[in-house]
Amino acid sequence: MQTFFRTATRDIRVGDVEIHDGEKILMFLGSANRDEAAFSEPSRLDITRTDSRGHLAFGYGIHFCVGQQLAKMELAIALEELTRRMPDVRLKPNQTFGFVPNTSFRTPTELHIEWNALPEARFI
Repeated sequence: MQTFFRTATRDIRVGDVEIHDGEKILMFLGSANRDEAAFSEPSRLDITRTDSRGHLAFGYGIHFCVGQQLAKMELAIALEELTRRMPDVRLKPNQTFGFVPNTSFRTPTELHIEWNALPEARFI
């Protein structure tokens, strides 16, 4: 989930912004994970990133995702299998990314990849 609404329960200052008791707030979770003050090169996919512990993809506190360990294992297995079977898979260069118009879930409309087929490629 990329966004969620909340109502301020008290006056507070966040950065340079004053938020008053009762005001509606639309928070963009994906923006938090792109904070250059928290992450080096936040827009670059780096699976060896050492500063990723503070990301908010699985929520925080009482809203922490109980399935996050399963999701991490599933992604690890999928990426391991993909790169084992197609070791040179890569994003097609010079593509632009469009996203489904939805404020809650950020889903790309297309993602093009390419690879060099092996002489005796087997995808079993």
